[in-house]
Amino acid sequence: MSCDKKNGQICCKQKPKVIVADHLVCTCMGVMRSEICQAIDDGAHSFEALSERLGVGTGCSSCVQEVHQILQSRLKSGCSKS
Repeated sequence: MSCDKKNGQICCKQKPKVIVADHLVCTCMGVMRSEICQAIDDGAHSFEALSERLGVGTGCSSCVQEVHQILQSRLKSGCSKS
């Protein structure tokens, strides 16, 4: 953090925060993207398998589309950065 004094006031600027790729996907079950990717790597290769293993899609269902996108991307590319 750097601070400057301007017109008698101290102005501090923070360095930009690093954006982390991991984020909460399923709010009902508290499942992070990294957990979904790990489950896929461990053999959960369908939405049903992910739902059974992690509980995704069993609450409000608002995560279903994103879980499908993560699954398709992960199986297609094999990398977690997508």
